[in-house]
Amino acid sequence: MDSYNHAVAGETLATASAPPSVFAERRTDRPRSLVLSRLRRSPTGGDGGGNGGGTETRIGKLGASVEHVQQDVSDLRQDVREIRSLMATDFRLTWAGLIAVALGLAGMMAKGFHWL
Repeated sequence: MDSYNHAVAGETLATASAPPSVFAERRTDRPRSLVLSRLRRSPTGGDGGGNGGGTETRIGKLGASVEHVQQDVSDLRQDVREIRSLMATDFRLTWAGLIAVALGLAGMMAKGFHWL
């Protein structure tokens, strides 16, 4: 049985036939996660009592902030669409002006050199 089958069969990855540096045993004197240990020590969360020290209100505020950000993003998208349409119109006007000036200059040159 290879290391994948050992892990699938229910054995821990640390007992699989992989190098020990890849699946090193966890030390039992340390907490599983630094984040979890900090949450346990935090006065506002992780103790399982009450509302988590105002967690519900903070989540509500985050939800409202996300809604505002989504509205701002949709407003920005609309502004970009308007700018693109204005840019297309401005480009057409600029190009038409350039062509008109070029034709006018060509006409003046033709008259000046007595081509017409």
